[in-house]
Amino acid sequence: AAPARDVKIFAGLDAPLRGPLLVASGDTKIIGDIPDGCGVACEGGNCTVSGRINGKLAATKNCEIYGPIAGVVVSRKGAIRARNMMQQSIAVAKEGSVMITGADAARMVFGCNMLKVKHGVKASTILGRCVEVGEEIIGGRVQTSEFVKATRFRNDDKRMSIVLRRGLSPQDY
Repeated sequence: AAPARDVKIFAGLDAPLRGPLLVASGDTKIIGDIPDGCGVACEGGNCTVSGRINGKLAATKNCEIYGPIAGVVVSRKGAIRARNMMQQSIAVAKEGSVMITGADAARMVFGCNMLKVKHGVKASTILGRCVEVGEEIIGGRVQTSEFVKATRFRNDDKRMSIVLRRGLSPQDY
């Protein structure tokens, strides 16, 4: 029921949205999923989603998602907690941390302070000041400014790259 909008830059990312965009103020709880082609912007508060993210979600503070991310999630000042990151998904915590269960071919996972993955990461681009992966990292690209920790690093059919940087800033996403 939200009004349709044509947004070219969603929460500072080049992720266009043409469709319904719900703008909520304060803490917001979404029961169910955010469908593809839809967006939610939580201004000045935290956001909790009981389902999966196929569309786009932006929040000023923390984002807690009980399902997987298959779309775009952006937190400006807080942390992002979610299950898995699916193919071509994006999660950006501009000034906070990202805590997920796993990532499979995610386009980008950026945790400015910390990026923590419970299981493994496969063929994904991950960036964080401190990167901790509970199992192995297979292929993809890792960028860090302090440390990256995993049980094992392994190439896939393409290549794996680990980039050690002097620092990461919120503009690096």
